Amino acid sequence: MKILSRIIVPAAIAATALTLTACNDSDDSGISSTINTTIVTYDGRDTSGDLIFTHTISAADGTDTFVKLHGVAKLTENIPLGTRLVLTYRYLDGLKYPASGAVGIIGASKAATAPVTSIAGAPELSSLSPIYVEVLERAGNYINLWCELPQSQKRTFAIELDATTAGTDQPTLYITTALPEGETGGYVTTYGTSFDVSDVWSNPATRSMVVKVNNSNNPNYTTFTFNK
Repeated sequence: MKILSRIIVPAAIAATALTLTACNDSDDSGISSTINTTIVTYDGRDTSGDLIFTHTISAADGTDTFVKLHGVAKLTENIPLGTRLVLTYRYLDGLKYPASGAVGIIGASKAATAPVTSIAGAPELSSLSPIYVEVLERAGNYINLWCELPQSQKRTFAIELDATTAGTDQPTLYITTALPEGETGGYVTTYGTSFDVSDVWSNPATRSMVVKVNNSNNPNYTTFTFNK
């Protein structure tokens, strides 16, 4: 299955939500040449006025690594604390991914999100809208999905919990997408999406969590299991 490199800038962030200011003066010796694109949480500003962004890297064994980034940029709109963003940046001060520290911000856009809703039972996977999955990963209390789909400002995403698995040791969720009736979308672009699954993942009964998607990239790879 195709995997999206972290150094590729998704087309979906072409319309940036941040207007940038300079992050350094004349000395650029500590600026990384690698461009990173990561789904982060906006956590406001620090005492120096830098913007703060955080994200979590989750390993296959269930362990989490917390990362805190800070950088200079001018906001073009009011972004509430806790907003999930697709952030594109370079590390400063000789740092490399996945370190915490200073970054030069290139751009950002809001990640597509949706709350977890409940459905009565397991749907037939083939009945769900196909999604070309690039990466589907757990990032702390979030499920992040990178996918390719026809672009539309009216596109919505949903993540649904099979109610028959709620409260069990292996809850199962389904991710799907939709466009208004009659709309097909435009050019194919990469979407960065992020779903808060903290209520499901943090449930003491949960030992592993299953996420299913009608994966048009690889129909044999539709089930993603995350173990605690």
